[in-house]
Amino acid sequence: MSKRTVEEKESSPATTSGADQVSVDSQKPRFKDRLCWSGVYVTFILLLCAAVFLISAIYGSVVLQDFPNSADEYAYLFQGENFSKGRVFSDLHPKGGEGEHLQKYFYFVHIGENEGRYYGRFPPGYSILLGVALALGVPTYFVNALLAALTFLFVALTAREIWGKLVGLLSGLILVVNPWFLLNSGSYFSHTAAGAFVAGSIYFFVRSIYRKEGILLIFSGMFFGFSVLIRLLDPLPVLGSFLAFYFLFHTGEGRKLARDVAFFCIGGLPFLLFFLWYNAAITGDMLTTPYQFYNPDDQSTRFIFFDLENGGQFNFSRVFEIGWPITRDNLKLISEWFPAVVLL
Repeated sequence: MSKRTVEEKESSPATTSGADQVSVDSQKPRFKDRLCWSGVYVTFILLLCAAVFLISAIYGSVVLQDFPNSADEYAYLFQGENFSKGRVFSDLHPKGGEGEHLQKYFYFVHIGENEGRYYGRFPPGYSILLGVALALGVPTYFVNALLAALTFLFVALTAREIWGKLVGLLSGLILVVNPWFLLNSGSYFSHTAAGAFVAGSIYFFVRSIYRKEGILLIFSGMFFGFSVLIRLLDPLPVLGSFLAFYFLFHTGEGRKLARDVAFFCIGGLPFLLFFLWYNAAITGDMLTTPYQFYNPDDQSTRFIFFDLENGGQFNFSRVFEIGWPITRDNLKLISEWFPAVVLL
């Protein structure tokens, strides 16, 4: 055999069996691996994050005209104005020259006027963020727009942590093309803010489980604590999901339930203490929220669901009487809409 023949044989690809060929093919970079190349992936995520912010800000400034279109939104901004001036309530309007009480001419729903205190009735978290924007001279519609971008980022990161980068990207895209999410993020409702902090809490919780880093639960607790400051009851069902996820996915190696619960509580405790202080500052009672102080007859706003003074227990029948018919009608609409979508 000539030297050239030997060299050609050595330089030519070896014949492979079917199993070897499968092994070689499996080593080729797949589409999602090429897509998830770090630089391109991060750049794309950041561009989508910026897009969410810009679209939400345009909705807020142009479509909704930077205007509180509901009494709820106005009350959030009102309390934000209080916070921007370093106080939790304002004084009522002084009497007129003839001793007439003029405050009645300035009445607005969801803004309390109890015992000389003028305040927004809703939980303080979202109004605190609005107050920061007002104090800094930043357009207040930027707050929800920024939180919408943060929600997108946390959703993408959480999905990436569990299922990989491609699923993380697709999960975020669902928000980018969701008109309800974007329009609501241009408003002054508190749902976007609560959603952003719940999403942050979920991300740090999931990351703690997968990376086996219990210390991250402190950050999860912090985000969860502030979400409760924004909307008291909405985030609470997430705790059940946390427990289920914890027992289902963590291996138990090097983890102790009591320690992890302690980490989570450490993160959330400062916000609970602030909430109790805030209640006392406005209502004089740590367990009476401004929401109930505004309307004592509204039993559903009692913080601990028990009327300790009268010995009565919170009546849950009202929740079902009001909530179930609405839920039933919505389920009926979904059942009529869903088959049409499937057929399309």
